[in-house]
Amino acid sequence: MIADPFRHLLLLLAIVALVACGRAPPAPGEVAEKNPAKLPLENELGVLLPSAYAGKTTERPRAAWFDEFERGTGCRLSLSTADDDREFVDKAQRDAVDLIIADGIVGLQLIQGGAAQPLDTRRVPPLSGVDPRFADLPWLSQFGVGYAIPFQAGVRVLMYDPTVFPEPVTSWSLLYEAQTLPDGKPNAGRVQSSVGAIGIADAALFLRTQRPSLAIADPFELDEKQFAAALDALRQQRPLLHSIWRYGEEKALRDFRQGAVVAMSASVRQFDRLRDEGASVAMRLPAEGSTGWLHASLLKTGARHPNCAYAFMAWSLKPRIQAQLSATASTLPVVASVCRDARLLDPARCAELGADALDRVHFAHLPTARCRDRASCVPYSRWLAEFDSLSGDAP
Repeated sequence: MIADPFRHLLLLLAIVALVACGRAPPAPGEVAEKNPAKLPLENELGVLLPSAYAGKTTERPRAAWFDEFERGTGCRLSLSTADDDREFVDKAQRDAVDLIIADGIVGLQLIQGGAAQPLDTRRVPPLSGVDPRFADLPWLSQFGVGYAIPFQAGVRVLMYDPTVFPEPVTSWSLLYEAQTLPDGKPNAGRVQSSVGAIGIADAALFLRTQRPSLAIADPFELDEKQFAAALDALRQQRPLLHSIWRYGEEKALRDFRQGAVVAMSASVRQFDRLRDEGASVAMRLPAEGSTGWLHASLLKTGARHPNCAYAFMAWSLKPRIQAQLSATASTLPVVASVCRDARLLDPARCAELGADALDRVHFAHLPTARCRDRASCVPYSRWLAEFDSLSGDAP
Protein backbone atom coordinates (compact mmCIF):
# COMPACT_ATOMS: atom_id res chain seq x y z
CA MET A 1 0.00 0.00 0.00
CA ILE A 2 1.34 3.46 -0.88
CA ALA A 3 1.99 5.67 2.12
CA ASP A 4 -0.20 8.78 2.45
CA PRO A 5 2.49 11.39 1.57
CA PHE A 6 3.38 9.54 -1.64
CA ARG A 7 -0.30 9.09 -2.53
CA HIS A 8 -0.89 12.83 -2.17
CA LEU A 9 2.18 13.55 -4.29
CA LEU A 10 0.95 11.22 -7.04
CA LEU A 11 -2.48 12.85 -6.97
CA LEU A 12 -0.92 16.30 -7.28
CA LEU A 13 1.23 15.17 -10.22
CA ALA A 14 -1.85 13.70 -11.92
CA ILE A 15 -3.74 16.97 -11.60
CA VAL A 16 -0.78 18.91 -13.00
CA ALA A 17 -0.66 16.49 -15.94
CA LEU A 18 -4.36 16.95 -16.64
CA VAL A 19 -4.04 20.73 -16.67
CA ALA A 20 -0.97 20.55 -18.89
CA CYS A 21 -2.98 18.51 -21.39
CA GLY A 22 -5.74 21.13 -21.41
CA ARG A 23 -8.11 19.24 -19.11
CA ALA A 24 -9.19 20.80 -15.85
CA PRO A 25 -9.58 18.61 -12.73
CA PRO A 26 -13.16 17.67 -11.83
CA ALA A 27 -15.21 20.43 -10.28
CA PRO A 28 -16.84 19.91 -6.87
CA GLY A 29 -19.88 17.69 -7.31
CA GLU A 30 -18.61 16.39 -10.65
CA VAL A 31 -17.29 13.15 -9.10
CA ALA A 32 -19.99 10.69 -8.11
CA GLU A 33 -20.37 9.46 -4.56
CA LYS A 34 -19.39 5.84 -4.05
CA ASN A 35 -22.85 4.74 -2.99
CA PRO A 36 -25.33 7.48 -3.97
CA ALA A 37 -28.41 5.26 -3.62
CA LYS A 38 -28.02 5.16 0.18
CA LEU A 39 -27.48 8.87 0.78
CA PRO A 40 -29.96 10.20 3.37
CA LEU A 41 -32.62 12.69 2.28
CA GLU A 42 -32.55 16.10 3.95
CA ASN A 43 -36.36 16.39 4.41
CA GLU A 44 -36.58 19.73 2.58
CA LEU A 45 -36.38 20.95 -1.01
CA GLY A 46 -36.74 24.38 -2.58
CA VAL A 47 -37.82 24.33 -6.24
CA LEU A 48 -38.07 27.23 -8.70
CA LEU A 49 -40.19 26.40 -11.74
CA PRO A 50 -42.49 27.92 -14.38
CA SER A 51 -45.94 28.66 -12.98
CA ALA A 52 -47.67 26.32 -15.45
CA TYR A 53 -46.27 23.27 -13.65
CA ALA A 54 -47.34 24.40 -10.20
CA GLY A 55 -50.95 23.58 -11.08
CA LYS A 56 -52.39 26.24 -8.79
CA THR A 57 -56.16 26.64 -9.07
CA THR A 58 -58.94 28.17 -7.01
CA GLU A 59 -59.53 24.73 -5.49
CA ARG A 60 -55.93 23.75 -4.68
CA PRO A 61 -52.63 25.55 -4.06
CA ARG A 62 -50.57 23.16 -6.21
CA ALA A 63 -50.78 20.00 -8.34
CA ALA A 64 -51.48 16.76 -6.49
CA TRP A 65 -48.29 15.04 -7.60
CA PHE A 66 -46.22 17.41 -5.44
CA ASP A 67 -48.04 16.12 -2.37
CA GLU A 68 -47.41 12.58 -3.55
CA PHE A 69 -43.68 13.31 -3.85
CA GLU A 70 -43.59 14.61 -0.30
CA ARG A 71 -45.34 11.52 1.05
CA GLY A 72 -43.09 9.20 -0.95
CA THR A 73 -39.78 10.79 0.00
CA GLY A 74 -40.30 12.85 3.14
CA CYS A 75 -38.84 15.87 1.32
CA ARG A 76 -41.02 18.86 2.19
CA LEU A 77 -41.39 21.10 -0.85
CA SER A 78 -41.15 24.86 -1.01
CA LEU A 79 -42.22 26.02 -4.48
CA SER A 80 -41.57 29.39 -6.11
CA THR A 81 -42.44 30.35 -9.67
CA ALA A 82 -41.26 32.69 -12.42
CA ASP A 83 -42.09 33.05 -16.11
CA ASP A 84 -40.13 36.05 -17.37
CA ASP A 85 -36.51 35.14 -18.25
CA ARG A 86 -34.96 38.03 -16.34
CA GLU A 87 -37.08 37.37 -13.26
CA PHE A 88 -36.19 33.68 -13.49
CA VAL A 89 -32.44 34.31 -13.52
CA ASP A 90 -32.73 36.81 -10.68
CA LYS A 91 -34.73 34.44 -8.47
CA ALA A 92 -32.46 31.50 -9.28
CA GLN A 93 -29.42 33.45 -8.17
CA ARG A 94 -30.99 35.25 -5.22
CA ASP A 95 -33.52 32.90 -3.62
CA ALA A 96 -32.81 29.96 -1.35
CA VAL A 97 -33.71 27.23 -3.85
CA ASP A 98 -32.04 23.90 -4.52
CA LEU A 99 -33.54 22.86 -7.85
CA ILE A 100 -34.31 25.05 -10.85
CA ILE A 101 -36.53 23.98 -13.75
CA ALA A 102 -35.74 26.22 -16.70
CA ASP A 103 -35.49 26.36 -20.47
CA GLY A 104 -32.32 26.54 -22.53
CA ILE A 105 -32.10 30.34 -22.46
CA VAL A 106 -32.30 30.65 -18.67
CA GLY A 107 -30.59 27.33 -17.99
CA LEU A 108 -27.47 28.09 -20.01
CA GLN A 109 -27.18 31.52 -18.38
CA LEU A 110 -27.15 29.80 -14.99
CA ILE A 111 -24.62 27.20 -16.11
CA GLN A 112 -22.26 29.72 -17.65
CA GLY A 113 -22.66 32.04 -14.67
CA GLY A 114 -21.72 29.32 -12.19
CA ALA A 115 -25.17 29.23 -10.56
CA ALA A 116 -25.75 25.58 -11.55
CA GLN A 117 -23.43 22.71 -10.69
CA PRO A 118 -22.49 19.53 -12.59
CA LEU A 119 -24.75 16.53 -12.06
CA ASP A 120 -24.06 12.92 -11.23
CA THR A 121 -26.49 11.48 -13.78
CA ARG A 122 -26.06 8.00 -12.27
CA ARG A 123 -28.29 9.21 -9.46
CA VAL A 124 -31.18 9.63 -11.92
CA PRO A 125 -31.73 6.09 -13.30
CA PRO A 126 -34.95 7.00 -15.20
CA LEU A 127 -32.84 9.28 -17.41
CA SER A 128 -32.22 6.24 -19.62
CA GLY A 129 -35.88 6.36 -20.67
CA VAL A 130 -35.78 9.95 -21.94
CA ASP A 131 -36.29 10.39 -25.68
CA PRO A 132 -32.82 10.98 -27.22
CA ARG A 133 -34.19 13.94 -29.14
CA PHE A 134 -34.42 15.68 -25.77
CA ALA A 135 -31.60 13.98 -23.87
CA ASP A 136 -29.06 14.85 -26.57
CA LEU A 137 -29.80 18.58 -26.83
CA PRO A 138 -26.40 20.31 -26.66
CA TRP A 139 -27.20 22.87 -23.95
CA LEU A 140 -27.78 20.17 -21.32
CA SER A 141 -24.06 19.42 -21.17
CA GLN A 142 -20.98 21.60 -21.23
CA PHE A 143 -17.56 20.23 -22.16
CA GLY A 144 -18.83 16.70 -21.72
CA VAL A 145 -20.26 17.34 -18.24
CA GLY A 146 -24.03 17.06 -17.68
CA TYR A 147 -25.76 20.00 -15.99
CA ALA A 148 -29.46 19.48 -16.66
CA ILE A 149 -32.02 16.67 -16.74
CA PRO A 150 -35.00 16.93 -19.18
CA PHE A 151 -38.33 17.65 -17.50
CA GLN A 152 -41.02 18.53 -20.11
CA ALA A 153 -41.05 20.12 -23.57
CA GLY A 154 -43.29 22.39 -25.58
CA VAL A 155 -43.73 23.85 -29.07
CA ARG A 156 -45.04 27.16 -30.32
CA VAL A 157 -48.04 26.93 -32.63
CA LEU A 158 -49.95 29.29 -34.87
CA MET A 159 -53.31 29.77 -33.16
CA TYR A 160 -56.16 31.21 -35.22
CA ASP A 161 -59.92 31.79 -35.35
CA PRO A 162 -61.50 29.21 -37.72
CA THR A 163 -64.46 31.47 -38.35
CA VAL A 164 -62.02 33.83 -40.08
CA PHE A 165 -59.91 31.04 -41.61
CA PRO A 166 -62.18 28.23 -42.87
CA GLU A 167 -59.10 26.39 -44.17
CA PRO A 168 -56.10 25.49 -41.98
CA VAL A 169 -53.41 28.17 -41.86
CA THR A 170 -50.16 26.72 -43.20
CA SER A 171 -47.54 29.49 -42.92
CA TRP A 172 -46.16 31.98 -40.42
CA SER A 173 -46.30 34.57 -43.24
CA LEU A 174 -49.65 35.59 -41.79
CA LEU A 175 -47.72 37.30 -38.98
CA TYR A 176 -44.99 38.87 -41.12
CA GLU A 177 -46.47 39.92 -44.45
CA ALA A 178 -49.38 42.28 -45.13
CA GLN A 179 -52.27 40.37 -46.70
CA THR A 180 -56.03 40.21 -47.02
CA LEU A 181 -57.63 37.53 -44.86
CA PRO A 182 -60.42 35.19 -46.01
CA ASP A 183 -63.00 37.46 -44.37
CA GLY A 184 -62.01 40.23 -46.80
CA LYS A 185 -60.28 42.34 -44.15
CA PRO A 186 -56.52 43.00 -43.86
CA ASN A 187 -54.37 41.29 -41.25
CA ALA A 188 -52.95 44.64 -40.08
CA GLY A 189 -53.77 45.19 -36.42
CA ARG A 190 -55.32 41.73 -36.07
CA VAL A 191 -52.33 39.45 -35.38
CA GLN A 192 -49.93 38.99 -32.48
CA SER A 193 -46.42 37.59 -32.21
CA SER A 194 -43.80 36.44 -29.72
CA VAL A 195 -41.71 38.87 -27.70
CA GLY A 196 -38.06 39.13 -26.69
CA ALA A 197 -35.45 36.65 -27.83
CA ILE A 198 -38.16 34.21 -28.93
CA GLY A 199 -39.61 36.92 -31.16
CA ILE A 200 -36.25 37.32 -32.91
CA ALA A 201 -35.81 33.54 -33.23
CA ASP A 202 -39.32 33.17 -34.65
CA ALA A 203 -38.54 35.80 -37.27
CA ALA A 204 -35.29 33.97 -38.12
CA LEU A 205 -37.21 30.70 -38.42
CA PHE A 206 -39.60 32.32 -40.90
CA LEU A 207 -36.66 33.68 -42.93
CA ARG A 208 -35.00 30.26 -42.88
CA THR A 209 -37.38 29.08 -45.61
CA GLN A 210 -38.34 32.44 -47.12
CA ARG A 211 -34.73 33.50 -47.74
CA PRO A 212 -32.61 30.36 -48.04
CA SER A 213 -29.64 32.46 -49.18
CA LEU A 214 -29.25 33.55 -45.54
CA ALA A 215 -28.34 29.93 -44.69
CA ILE A 216 -29.99 30.02 -41.26
CA ALA A 217 -29.49 26.59 -39.69
CA ASP A 218 -30.44 27.37 -36.10
CA PRO A 219 -32.71 30.38 -35.38
CA PHE A 220 -30.98 30.78 -32.00
CA GLU A 221 -27.51 31.04 -33.59
CA LEU A 222 -27.35 34.04 -35.91
CA ASP A 223 -24.39 35.83 -37.44
CA GLU A 224 -24.51 39.58 -38.06
CA LYS A 225 -26.16 39.32 -41.48
CA GLN A 226 -28.79 36.84 -40.30
CA PHE A 227 -29.48 38.86 -37.16
CA ALA A 228 -29.94 42.06 -39.15
CA ALA A 229 -32.39 40.28 -41.46
CA ALA A 230 -34.43 39.03 -38.48
CA LEU A 231 -34.62 42.55 -37.06
CA ASP A 232 -35.75 43.86 -40.45
CA ALA A 233 -38.51 41.22 -40.46
CA LEU A 234 -39.65 42.47 -37.05
CA ARG A 235 -39.70 46.07 -38.26
CA GLN A 236 -41.89 45.02 -41.18
CA GLN A 237 -44.08 43.04 -38.79
CA ARG A 238 -44.66 45.91 -36.40
CA PRO A 239 -47.52 47.65 -38.34
CA LEU A 240 -49.37 44.32 -38.47
CA LEU A 241 -49.46 43.74 -34.71
CA HIS A 242 -52.45 44.46 -32.54
CA SER A 243 -50.19 45.27 -29.57
CA ILE A 244 -46.61 46.31 -30.26
CA TRP A 245 -44.80 43.55 -28.34
CA ARG A 246 -46.16 44.80 -25.02
CA TYR A 247 -48.70 42.44 -23.57
CA GLY A 248 -49.04 39.63 -21.09
CA GLU A 249 -50.71 36.29 -21.59
CA GLU A 250 -54.03 37.38 -20.12
CA LYS A 251 -54.31 40.42 -22.39
CA ALA A 252 -53.37 38.35 -25.44
CA LEU A 253 -56.05 35.75 -24.68
CA ARG A 254 -58.64 38.43 -23.93
CA ASP A 255 -57.94 40.13 -27.26
CA PHE A 256 -58.36 36.77 -29.00
CA ARG A 257 -61.64 36.00 -27.22
CA GLN A 258 -63.01 39.39 -28.21
CA GLY A 259 -62.01 38.98 -31.87
CA ALA A 260 -59.51 41.85 -31.86
CA VAL A 261 -56.79 39.29 -32.61
CA VAL A 262 -57.55 36.49 -35.07
CA ALA A 263 -54.13 34.82 -35.29
CA MET A 264 -51.12 34.67 -33.00
CA SER A 265 -48.03 32.74 -31.99
CA ALA A 266 -49.02 30.73 -28.92
CA SER A 267 -48.34 27.74 -26.72
CA VAL A 268 -50.57 24.68 -26.65
CA ARG A 269 -51.47 25.67 -23.09
CA GLN A 270 -52.92 28.96 -24.34
CA PHE A 271 -54.84 27.08 -27.02
CA ASP A 272 -56.18 24.66 -24.40
CA ARG A 273 -57.39 27.49 -22.20
CA LEU A 274 -59.41 29.04 -25.01
CA ARG A 275 -60.76 25.70 -26.24
CA ASP A 276 -61.85 24.76 -22.73
CA GLU A 277 -63.75 28.04 -22.53
CA GLY A 278 -65.60 27.20 -25.75
CA ALA A 279 -63.90 29.90 -27.82
CA SER A 280 -63.64 29.62 -31.61
CA VAL A 281 -60.02 28.53 -31.87
CA ALA A 282 -57.77 26.20 -33.86
CA MET A 283 -54.02 25.70 -34.05
CA ARG A 284 -51.43 24.49 -36.52
CA LEU A 285 -47.70 23.85 -36.72
CA PRO A 286 -46.90 25.73 -39.95
CA ALA A 287 -44.84 24.38 -42.83
CA GLU A 288 -41.77 26.37 -41.78
CA GLY A 289 -41.64 24.49 -38.48
CA SER A 290 -41.58 26.12 -35.08
CA THR A 291 -39.51 27.13 -32.11
CA GLY A 292 -39.97 25.26 -28.86
CA TRP A 293 -38.52 24.80 -25.43
CA LEU A 294 -37.17 22.04 -23.26
CA HIS A 295 -37.56 22.62 -19.55
CA ALA A 296 -34.89 20.81 -17.60
CA SER A 297 -33.88 20.39 -13.94
CA LEU A 298 -30.67 22.05 -12.75
CA LEU A 299 -29.05 21.71 -9.33
CA LYS A 300 -28.12 25.08 -7.88
CA THR A 301 -24.52 25.58 -6.88
CA GLY A 302 -24.30 25.28 -3.12
CA ALA A 303 -27.73 23.60 -2.86
CA ARG A 304 -28.45 22.73 0.77
CA HIS A 305 -30.66 19.76 -0.08
CA PRO A 306 -29.02 17.99 -3.04
CA ASN A 307 -30.23 14.49 -2.14
CA CYS A 308 -33.88 15.56 -2.16
CA ALA A 309 -33.15 17.37 -5.45
CA TYR A 310 -31.88 14.16 -7.04
CA ALA A 311 -34.93 12.32 -5.69
CA PHE A 312 -37.15 14.96 -7.33
CA MET A 313 -35.37 14.62 -10.67
CA ALA A 314 -35.83 10.84 -10.63
CA TRP A 315 -39.46 11.13 -9.49
CA SER A 316 -40.31 13.62 -12.25
CA LEU A 317 -39.22 11.11 -14.91
CA LYS A 318 -41.59 8.36 -13.83
CA PRO A 319 -43.94 7.79 -16.80
CA ARG A 320 -47.04 8.28 -14.67
CA ILE A 321 -45.73 11.58 -13.30
CA GLN A 322 -44.73 12.70 -16.78
CA ALA A 323 -48.32 12.16 -17.90
CA GLN A 324 -49.61 14.16 -14.93
CA LEU A 325 -47.22 17.01 -15.67
CA SER A 326 -48.40 17.02 -19.27
CA ALA A 327 -52.02 17.23 -18.15
CA THR A 328 -51.19 20.09 -15.78
CA ALA A 329 -49.12 22.26 -18.11
CA SER A 330 -50.18 21.16 -21.63
CA THR A 331 -46.59 20.15 -22.33
CA LEU A 332 -45.00 17.15 -24.02
CA PRO A 333 -43.54 14.33 -21.89
CA VAL A 334 -39.84 13.76 -22.41
CA VAL A 335 -39.98 10.07 -21.47
CA ALA A 336 -40.47 8.15 -24.72
CA SER A 337 -42.73 5.41 -23.32
CA VAL A 338 -45.48 7.81 -22.21
CA CYS A 339 -46.75 8.55 -25.71
CA ARG A 340 -46.66 4.85 -26.55
CA ASP A 341 -48.98 3.93 -23.70
CA ALA A 342 -52.58 5.04 -24.25
CA ARG A 343 -53.31 4.29 -20.59
CA LEU A 344 -51.05 7.21 -19.67
CA LEU A 345 -51.66 9.65 -22.52
CA ASP A 346 -53.83 9.46 -25.60
CA PRO A 347 -51.64 9.25 -28.75
CA ALA A 348 -53.82 11.89 -30.38
CA ARG A 349 -53.05 14.23 -27.50
CA CYS A 350 -49.32 13.54 -27.87
CA ALA A 351 -49.58 14.47 -31.55
CA GLU A 352 -51.42 17.66 -30.59
CA LEU A 353 -48.58 18.50 -28.21
CA GLY A 354 -46.05 18.15 -31.04
CA ALA A 355 -44.75 14.59 -30.62
CA ASP A 356 -44.99 13.85 -34.35
CA ALA A 357 -43.28 17.04 -35.46
CA LEU A 358 -40.14 17.21 -33.30
CA ASP A 359 -37.91 17.07 -36.38
CA ARG A 360 -39.33 20.49 -37.35
CA VAL A 361 -38.94 22.09 -33.91
CA HIS A 362 -35.92 24.23 -32.97
CA PHE A 363 -35.56 24.19 -29.19
CA ALA A 364 -34.56 27.40 -27.48
CA HIS A 365 -31.07 27.83 -26.10
CA LEU A 366 -28.99 30.82 -25.10
CA PRO A 367 -27.59 32.73 -28.11
CA THR A 368 -23.85 33.07 -27.56
CA ALA A 369 -20.99 34.81 -29.35
CA ARG A 370 -19.44 31.45 -30.20
CA CYS A 371 -21.56 29.32 -32.53
CA ARG A 372 -21.29 25.59 -32.93
CA ASP A 373 -20.52 25.79 -36.66
CA ARG A 374 -19.02 29.28 -37.01
CA ALA A 375 -16.49 31.42 -35.21
CA SER A 376 -18.78 34.33 -34.38
CA CYS A 377 -22.48 34.92 -33.70
CA VAL A 378 -24.52 37.66 -32.05
CA PRO A 379 -24.62 37.20 -28.25
CA TYR A 380 -27.75 37.25 -26.10
CA SER A 381 -27.03 40.71 -24.69
CA ARG A 382 -27.41 42.12 -28.21
CA TRP A 383 -30.64 40.21 -28.73
CA LEU A 384 -32.14 41.81 -25.63
CA ALA A 385 -30.82 45.28 -26.39
CA GLU A 386 -32.03 45.27 -30.00
CA PHE A 387 -35.48 43.96 -29.14
CA ASP A 388 -35.83 46.49 -26.33
CA SER A 389 -34.86 49.18 -28.81
CA LEU A 390 -37.45 48.00 -31.33
CA SER A 391 -40.25 47.98 -28.78
CA GLY A 392 -39.04 50.82 -26.56
CA ASP A 393 -40.85 53.61 -28.41
CA ALA A 394 -44.05 51.61 -28.90
CA PRO A 395 -47.22 53.54 -28.10
